[in-house]
Amino acid sequence: MIRRIFLSYLLLAAVTVTLLFALTARPADARSLDSSYQPGGRVSDTLPVVLSNYYVQHGNWQDVQAYLQEASALTGFSLTLTENQQVVASTNAAWLNQSVNGSFETTLGAPLAIPGSPATLYLSAPPLNASAGKSLSGQISSTDNNLPALLITGLVVLCASFGLSLLVVRSISRPLAEVRLAASRIAQGDYSVRVQLPARRKDELATFLQSFNTMADSVSRIEQRRRKQVAETAHDMRTPLSVVKGYLEGLLSNQIADRRTAERTFQSMHREVSRMLEVINHFGKTAASGLSDRVLNREQVTIQAVVNEALARVAPLAEAKNIELKSEVAVNLPAVMLDPVAFGQALYNLLDNAIRHSNPNGNVIVKAGQNTNQIWLKVIDSGEGISPEHLPHIFERYYQGNRNSGSAGLGLAIVKEIVAAHGGEVRSESSGLAGEGSIFTISLFL
Repeated sequence: MIRRIFLSYLLLAAVTVTLLFALTARPADARSLDSSYQPGGRVSDTLPVVLSNYYVQHGNWQDVQAYLQEASALTGFSLTLTENQQVVASTNAAWLNQSVNGSFETTLGAPLAIPGSPATLYLSAPPLNASAGKSLSGQISSTDNNLPALLITGLVVLCASFGLSLLVVRSISRPLAEVRLAASRIAQGDYSVRVQLPARRKDELATFLQSFNTMADSVSRIEQRRRKQVAETAHDMRTPLSVVKGYLEGLLSNQIADRRTAERTFQSMHREVSRMLEVINHFGKTAASGLSDRVLNREQVTIQAVVNEALARVAPLAEAKNIELKSEVAVNLPAVMLDPVAFGQALYNLLDNAIRHSNPNGNVIVKAGQNTNQIWLKVIDSGEGISPEHLPHIFERYYQGNRNSGSAGLGLAIVKEIVAAHGGEVRSESSGLAGEGSIFTISLFL
């Protein structure tokens, strides 16, 4: 495309130069007429020869009227051409096609024979305009003297067209090169790259660049959703696998020896496997639909049931560190519309986070109560605490701060998203002192 644009400008320059020469050049026959006149010669000697050449060239006097008009304008004489006693051409329009007789012939002027032709040329005297009587050769000389100027003008036009074509091609090729490089980087996984938009350009190319950036923004958002979905799915899969792993370790170490405890353990493992299947099914549905937002299946649930279920799931993790789990849920709390799986996952993440950051032989307490227009849950641990500078960021995705225990930094971010999906909010409190731990509070508005 760039080559075609460049060649188009060169072709336009060539056509411009050609038209310039065509418009400034004199007709070939007129130049022949002019060149037949010799400097310093008499009109009576020159014009018959010129007309004789015209007659030999054309074989008749057709269109000779224009030649007589030009010769009259250059010489200042009134001219009349007759043939067979008939006026063929004349600078006096009233004499055209009149018959030449004795009295009329005397008014035509001095007769001049035209060699090789039966015609006669009449010149009237004196000249109509003495100042117009300049030589035809002077006109030829003037035109010839302008030839170098015409050549220079043509070269200037060519150079200007060449430079203009380079500017136009460069203004198009540079943004297209940026688009090519940006597309290559996006293909390699760099979804942050964008092409620079021209400040004052509002043409189709600017629209194309804006469309490319819009497409890149869309691709980036889709990739972010994909990564978010994969990360959350991996995190959600890790939770039941960790629980199952804890139960299996208890079975292998004979800590779960009696039949009744073993049956409860197998039931818990069955529930965790079912949760993994739900996670996998959810992942498949969102992948097929292209949506990654969590869909809530709300139902009437008691807070006590959600707390008991979450504590049962983290019990193996707490036992591994000899951490005591306590539940302090107020009685007579009203049932709320929740997604028990999603909200249970949020509470599990808080408990898992508390156990991981608590020292062995510590304790983790879950409290729940009700205010005027809300139900609240608190997860309190006796762990290392959170530094004040990290508190505003701990719910950000992939943020780990000073509580780095090898996790991906997704658990608390998922808690915030689940709670927000239920119309609630979550916050954290900590003095940052080791042993005083942290408090995470979930508020659900009634």
